[in-house]
Amino acid sequence: MLLLPNGYGVLRYAQSVGSAISSAGARDVVAMNFRGQGASDGVLDIAGCAADLRTVLDWVGAPAQLLVHCSAMLPLLTLKGTDPMWRSVQDAVLYGYLAQPAKHLDRFRRKAERYGVRFSEAVEQSGEFTVDRYAEIPVPLSLVHPQISENLRRASLDEVELLSRVGRLVQTRTPAEGYAIDDMPQESLVYGVCQSEILPLLEAGSGRTETA
Repeated sequence: MLLLPNGYGVLRYAQSVGSAISSAGARDVVAMNFRGQGASDGVLDIAGCAADLRTVLDWVGAPAQLLVHCSAMLPLLTLKGTDPMWRSVQDAVLYGYLAQPAKHLDRFRRKAERYGVRFSEAVEQSGEFTVDRYAEIPVPLSLVHPQISENLRRASLDEVELLSRVGRLVQTRTPAEGYAIDDMPQESLVYGVCQSEILPLLEAGSGRTETA
């Protein structure tokens, strides 16, 4: 399973997510630290993140399941549905849907400064993405969008419902509880959310592949 953290790097919440999923069984978990984030070189731009994803999938060498947090969805939206990269993706679970990237870009920049993210001006293209782009993704998608205040700022329940229709999601979950995308470990909360919401979707994805 390939964990794509939000655009601040592999913060401690993401480390807790990887540990929770690994502890659930024989599952290899790799967490990506996209360019411009954390200890990675370069500057953050959406096309560059998509290239990083392609490189890691080539390295993995087998169809991977993706667990994608918030702004980490944007690199997926740069790729056409016919892109060969999708042959290396089994399915994807999205956590914390970012409905209108342009509306949140300034806030994202301010928060990212706290974690030393280095921006390229090309990150502005994230404002071009709309809900229709999700319909072009050719692998099964599921969404976990907890009803916590941070997530409801990213996307209202009405926007989640629109994504469920336009994006043709396999399953949508909107639990009352969810972990925050920040540098707090949140081990107990992360473990509970992974067990109740995320792992069942990953297991369902594995079943779809085995019976296809």
